[in-house]
Amino acid sequence: MLKKVFNSILITLITFITTVQSEDKYSAIKALRSDLLKNYDRYSRPVKQPSTCINVTFTLGIAEIIDVDIIEQTFHLSGVLILRWKDEFLTWDPSKYYGIKKLKFDSNEIWTPDIVVFNMAVGNNWIGVDSHSIIEVNYDGKINLRLPSNLAVGCYIDLADYPFDKQLCSLYFGSWSYNVNEIRLVKGKRLVRKPYFEQLEWSVEKIEGFLHDVKGFESHKSVVEIDISVARRVNIHLYYIAIPYLTASLLGLVAFLVPIGSIYRIVFGSLAIFILIFLLSFLADNIGFHSLGVPYAVRCISINIMLITISLVVTNMTYQLIMSLMVTCPPLPSFLAHHLTNPILARIFVLKVNLESTKFDEEANVNDFSNQQPFQSTSRAAIREWALLLRLIDRLLLITYIVVIIIYHS
Repeated sequence: MLKKVFNSILITLITFITTVQSEDKYSAIKALRSDLLKNYDRYSRPVKQPSTCINVTFTLGIAEIIDVDIIEQTFHLSGVLILRWKDEFLTWDPSKYYGIKKLKFDSNEIWTPDIVVFNMAVGNNWIGVDSHSIIEVNYDGKINLRLPSNLAVGCYIDLADYPFDKQLCSLYFGSWSYNVNEIRLVKGKRLVRKPYFEQLEWSVEKIEGFLHDVKGFESHKSVVEIDISVARRVNIHLYYIAIPYLTASLLGLVAFLVPIGSIYRIVFGSLAIFILIFLLSFLADNIGFHSLGVPYAVRCISINIMLITISLVVTNMTYQLIMSLMVTCPPLPSFLAHHLTNPILARIFVLKVNLESTKFDEEANVNDFSNQQPFQSTSRAAIREWALLLRLIDRLLLITYIVVIIIYHS
């Protein structure tokens, strides 16, 4: 019984002491806040001598890169801006205020450096102006401010190497109203910290921070420059750009190997053009027309469409023209006939026509004519020359296609 009474008295005594201490500490906090904010001017720099420069330690901790917007030409990231400085009017003796060494203030109660992002593209460039962030103040006047930031800055996006492109975007921080002799941004352990989360489409290659003194019109600012280099993840584009493009290029190459005049040549070539046009439309819808340079993928697709189309049109029109000439069998111009009989040229371009074969040169389809009318030897020689010319044109188009494709992909 006595033990229970003793425990009850002990608990009551501890509770009373704790309550008194809490009230004393709360009273000390109120008194300290009242003393510090009495006659405090939050609109003036917290220095006792006007010539004193406030050194603001700057650190940008990047949480993640949200987006690189091609259409809007913006670079979007989120993170925390950490600022540290000393307020000469927010100092006290902890022994006089119940041992309190740290105190918290709202950002609208005390002076804070007016740090802005000079190249902000979306929203207000004043960081944390509406955040009412809690500021931690030490008894020696040292202040630590952490501002959650969601930044979208202007960035010139160059897609000349798309989808193998790399982008360099910069952020410029500084005081809006104070010159370098009033506020100077200084480096802590690091000016910038790498992103904590990875971005699905972009990988961070390099992040650098620099301190500058920038002179402008009637101003001299202390500026922090953060350069972020990102590279597009190519593996994402392998399946919806590279593979369809290689398929279309293969179809375009196969079209040259099919005999001239064959319906399969038109089918293969048309299918390749259809795939390339669809792919080009897909890219136009996704990346638009807002980059500084013509994307590498767009250049390759466009030149491929042009080459395949030219080859189909030229070979089919030439085929129809030469086949109509074979009816009258006019002799080939002498300078062309002379070069076509050159053995070196024949080996290089594989120029060979066998009029006696039952499958005589499907490209020239000469048997249809030789079976319909009696050709003289001179007529047969003329037919052979025209067939060789047709094959030469086709071989030249094939070589042109291969050379141009290699040049554009090198």
